[in-house]
This record gives sequence, structure tokens and C-alpha cells, in this order.
Amino acid sequence: MARNNHMNNKFLAVAEFDVTKMTLQSDDSTAGWDGSVLPVGSYSATNGKCVIPDGALMTKAYYVVHTTFSDDDATENAEIELGYTGTTDAFVLEFDIQTSDADTGIDIWDAGAHGTKVGFPALGADGAHDTNAEVAALYAATWIKLTADKELLMTVTDDQLDAGFMTLYVEYVLTGDLS
Repeated sequence: MARNNHMNNKFLAVAEFDVTKMTLQSDDSTAGWDGSVLPVGSYSATNGKCVIPDGALMTKAYYVVHTTFSDDDATENAEIELGYTGTTDAFVLEFDIQTSDADTGIDIWDAGAHGTKVGFPALGADGAHDTNAEVAALYAATWIKLTADKELLMTVTDDQLDAGFMTLYVEYVLTGDLS
């Protein structure tokens, strides 16, 4: 699903991932949630296939976890990535559902709002941040320019999930620079 503002060329892709409604991103539409667990694999959005077009420049991505993620054996070692076709960890690297972020202590798969690698630079890289140009370059380094249509995906690795629901938001502009 996309929420678009054609007047200023800004677009927002909205992808929902509900563990209890997911099917694998493949030709096998029967794989996925079996009534009790969601197996390892890459999954399409549950609110409909969400594709960002060729030529898009993704400038920011963030997500809201509505229902905390958990795995089927209570070890909480299932890992989740957020990304798109061909780069399943473009937004969030493989991160297990029990581990807190080392810097913030926040569990990134628990209920709440969370940022990603896109649009949120590591400002600690150079504590001086002397000029606007330096800070602008740090932000630009997080942006992703697409050279083909890409479907937004959630990927589960290492263990099966039995609960979790999130909404991923990706802001982008169309550059007109098609592959």
C-alpha cells in the first residue's frame, strides 16, 4: 500500500507483517502460518504486495511493532530482518527477538516505534559535526537508490515465530532515473 503526495513527489510505502496471516514470498502460497507457527523464510506484506518502483530513492524507513514478536519454543532466538527483494536486511540486520540494542537497551522487536538504517545516520562517527554539509552527507549515505522494482519483505531466520505484528513505513521520492 502506498500513501502518495504527487504534488511534492513524496511517497510512503506501508507494509504490514502479521505473523498469523503470512505466506512465504514464493510461488508456494500454501507455505507460511500453519495455525501455530511461522517457519523460517522471507514473507510478503499481509496487507498486499508492497513494491517500491525502479528509480526510487528511499530516504527513511521506520516501523511500529503492535504485538511483540515471540518464537514457538520460548527461547526467543528467532531472528528477523527487514528489507526488500535481493537485500533482505536493507533496513534492519538479522537481530534476534530477545536481544536489546547495545546502545539503547531497547528490544527492537518489542511493541513500540523503532528506526532503521535508512534515514538515521550514525552521528557519533565524528562528534564535531562542524558543517551542515557534513551532516547532510551522513544522512545521504543512508539513502538507497533502486535500479529495479523491489518488494518489501520480512525475513525470519533460525527459529519459528508464534506471535508478532508490525507496520513498516518507507519514505521515498521518484528520481525519474530508470535503469
